[in-house]
Amino acid sequence: MRFQWKLGVPMRPPVFIGDSEDLAADDGNPFTTRKSYWKGTVWLLIALGAQTAASLMSDEVEAFYSQFLFYYTTRGLSAVNKFVKGISLGEILFALLVVWFTLWSIWYLRRSWRRETRFYNVLKVFFLQMLWLMGLLVPLFLALWGLNYQRLPLAETLAFARAPARALKEAARAAGSVPLRDAALALVDAGETTLEEINRVTFVA
Repeated sequence: MRFQWKLGVPMRPPVFIGDSEDLAADDGNPFTTRKSYWKGTVWLLIALGAQTAASLMSDEVEAFYSQFLFYYTTRGLSAVNKFVKGISLGEILFALLVVWFTLWSIWYLRRSWRRETRFYNVLKVFFLQMLWLMGLLVPLFLALWGLNYQRLPLAETLAFARAPARALKEAARAAGSVPLRDAALALVDAGETTLEEINRVTFVA
């Protein structure tokens, strides 16, 4: 059996019956992998290029994706996940892919062992499917979540003033803030706790 695949990606290696190749299963989709590898590589590079371009447009990603599209995407996924409690859609997809590639590999490695197909062809189709899987999953991941890595930093979104940690500590002390360690040592001096106890719950410099 051979699945219809509009992209021209072979789903299985050619199988030999006796001394002749099973051409009846060709169904107009001949076993050629060079163009399919090129198509898969180009598609994956386009997806990675889109991610790189998004990293150069953080303002647009923040405005149109993170604050708009992603909001409705998460709401839609949450509505679907209500019907599948205790497991996410990503886990279901991952489990199905593992089952598919495991059964596919066992089936055609067995046929290769019986010399019904060539082991080299099995490897070619296996890695071709892995390439196309990455070419499809990368843009799917970017659309559902991954573009958030190219959004504006949280400090810029919330208009935080960036300053070194030492400067922040000095400003806090000047405002009357007492470090947790100093407050704990004061309790030790007052006899309300022990040094061993505060060493367990505070950072010892």
